[in-house]
Amino acid sequence: MKAIPHFRKEDGLLIVGHIRDTDATAKIVNILAVAILARRTTAQLATMQYATHPPLTTSPSAYQSMIAAEQVVIQQGN
Repeated sequence: MKAIPHFRKEDGLLIVGHIRDTDATAKIVNILAVAILARRTTAQLATMQYATHPPLTTSPSAYQSMIAAEQVVIQQGN
């Protein structure tokens, strides 16, 4: 799977995301869509609470949207 969120450099606001090659694409698209509508930043997306159903979904710590946001936060030094 490939998840590529794009954030504004000025304030870390999520502006768009690209998702491909996964069975969980719809789930990740929904997460990014809510984050964009709610005007979430990298730090907020990295620490956002994710609801899961253990037998049916991956651990929230493995969500690509959260991992990508964490990487941006680390790169920005926030």
